[in-house]
Amino acid sequence: MITLQDVKNNPEVIGFIEGVHKQLTALGYTEHSYRHISIVAERAGRILKTLRI
Repeated sequence: MITLQDVKNNPEVIGFIEGVHKQLTALGYTEHSYRHISIVAERAGRILKTLRI
């Protein structure tokens, strides 16, 4: 089973996050990096638990 920690530590995922963060910063967006991703992941996990998937 792949855990959230596995995903957070994956170099390819880290690269994607950093690249997207640079692009969104250039467009004027804020808070769309690790903090935002953590919030979304936590909420998605809650939804999946509720749906029992």
